[in-house]
Amino acid sequence: MPNPVPRYPHPLLEYLQRLDRHCSSTAALWAAIHIDFPRAEGFSQLLSTWLSRARNHPLSLSLRGGLTMTSAASFGSTPGDSGT
Repeated sequence: MPNPVPRYPHPLLEYLQRLDRHCSSTAALWAAIHIDFPRAEGFSQLLSTWLSRARNHPLSLSLRGGLTMTSAASFGSTPGDSGT
């Protein structure tokens, strides 16, 4: 029985690159954001990327975890930042 996986990774890599470009440019795929608190390192960069990919598409936002006034005040900052 022949192996369905190509012997060389080049066709697979090309396919994955096309898939990545398509997914990155499809705003509807980025229209839902689920945020768990406390946030992980790099949250601000991830959120910025997520929102830019969602473009003007309506967003669905869900928050889960221990949301305190301190974490709400620093929502857009990474842990350890002052929130400014």
